[in-house]
Amino acid sequence: MERLQIPYNAVLVNPSDYEPDGFDKLLRRNIEASLNHPVVIEVFSNHIQYLVFLKDGQMYWAAASEGSGFRGITLKEFFSRLKKTQFPRIVFYHTNLILFHSLLVYLQKKPDLKVSSSLVDMDELLDKSILENRGSLVTAYQPGNFIMLRYQQGKPVACYHGHLGSHPQCDDKREEFLVKIYTLSRHRPFEVKLFSDLVVTHSEDARPLPGDNEGSVASYFLSHPPKLIVKLKNRPLKTYAFSGKEMTV
Repeated sequence: MERLQIPYNAVLVNPSDYEPDGFDKLLRRNIEASLNHPVVIEVFSNHIQYLVFLKDGQMYWAAASEGSGFRGITLKEFFSRLKKTQFPRIVFYHTNLILFHSLLVYLQKKPDLKVSSSLVDMDELLDKSILENRGSLVTAYQPGNFIMLRYQQGKPVACYHGHLGSHPQCDDKREEFLVKIYTLSRHRPFEVKLFSDLVVTHSEDARPLPGDNEGSVASYFLSHPPKLIVKLKNRPLKTYAFSGKEMTV
């Protein structure tokens, strides 16, 4: 299976074999680190790739791909599937906030446009983002290469590709994006996507890890939180799961 190599600012934990106890310690450490900067965890094997997003001191969202594209999964499903994954490896990445959000847009949202780079005028496509004076994301993917260009208020503010720390930063982000596309597409075109809906969401079971939690992070998400069931004449009307310190009915 071809892995999606996401752009990143730095590697926090180098690729290593997954060990439940060691992973739990790393996870706790990076959940705390995500209070200062976003963290993305990649867990992969020959047959599957997981991406888990950490922000503001908690696990935020998770996705899985078995080669046909990513789909969002609950955190409970991530830990349940991880237990059954054969010989997985893990990597922890440090990202900045715009990159973190752009990756979520790419993985969560449906694009306004999806086309091969050989069938579209890239200059015209980028002009469209500028003229409409709005926030948008343009992505280009081919096996082994994933490039993102982020617009805010119609202006290109960031171009992401590979290890950002090892690449000189170009002042003209649009030009940097186009040069990469034209250089790397000589033998194989890119799949280009344009996103204008930039609203992202967290996993339905995302919640802070209690400070007094003595079990593993996995056991916390695999357990079933208590529920309040509202009934009328013994007929259930609605169920509320206790997922935080406060709940409004």
